[in-house]
Amino acid sequence: AMLANPKGAEAKEHVKLLPYLQLIYKLFKALLKARKKRGAIDFETTETQMFFNDQGKIDKIEPVQRMEAHRWIEECMLAANVCAADFLQKHHQMTLYRIHEDPKPEKIEALRNFLKEFGIQLSGKDRPSAKDYAQTLLKIKDRPDVQLLQTVMLRSLQQAVYSPDLAGHFGLAYDSYTHFTSPIRRYPDLTIHRMIEAIC
Repeated sequence: AMLANPKGAEAKEHVKLLPYLQLIYKLFKALLKARKKRGAIDFETTETQMFFNDQGKIDKIEPVQRMEAHRWIEECMLAANVCAADFLQKHHQMTLYRIHEDPKPEKIEALRNFLKEFGIQLSGKDRPSAKDYAQTLLKIKDRPDVQLLQTVMLRSLQQAVYSPDLAGHFGLAYDSYTHFTSPIRRYPDLTIHRMIEAIC
């Protein structure tokens, strides 16, 4: 709200904070540009929030609207994770990378056959890159069957895992990546913090 209306009530209430938010917003735009250039895959998913009654039973489940502020935080977290991985690599510190290997050939073939039924082609021949996936997602984003197509594309990918071996992150199109920060406070985050502290 402050960025949308720098002269509004929220901006006036936090007038000292506004210049910093505007600066971070510029950073966010630059990170988005870099993401697009790298060709990172960006699946559009709908997250849900559960509401519980007094007995602790689920009362209702509602979709959570993903705003630009969510993406802003996400991009900053990704940048922190990359910086942590690069720092550890630079100092030759054995660590836990978050790796996401290339899709397996049989999964790619099955995906191509599925997409062909819908008149959609995935470029990249035998070894499509994350950019090839991203371009296909861009082509299908306005189709009524986008959720189905996106789900099948997502299932063609391997699952990301932790590994001491630097193997890159296919989906995010990063050479090195780890989990340094996350909203769910994973244990690997703490492990990475300890490794960085050991170097410093």
